[in-house]
Amino acid sequence: MKGQLFDEIFRAGRNILSFERVRVMVKIKKKWSSVTCSCCGETIPDYLIEGDRCGACGSMKYYERI
Repeated sequence: MKGQLFDEIFRAGRNILSFERVRVMVKIKKKWSSVTCSCCGETIPDYLIEGDRCGACGSMKYYERI
């Protein structure tokens, strides 16, 4: 399976890649507990959770396009 995945990626070449310039907003670190987003399963700091969703699944963004 692993070899098949690599072969598929190499065959696709740059067609599967994309990029854009972004600025990541960094906040002052504080103590936190980890929680899991019910939508995507990502483990994130508790202060970034919106209800039961992480910022990416909710309305918060941690980056902006530049």
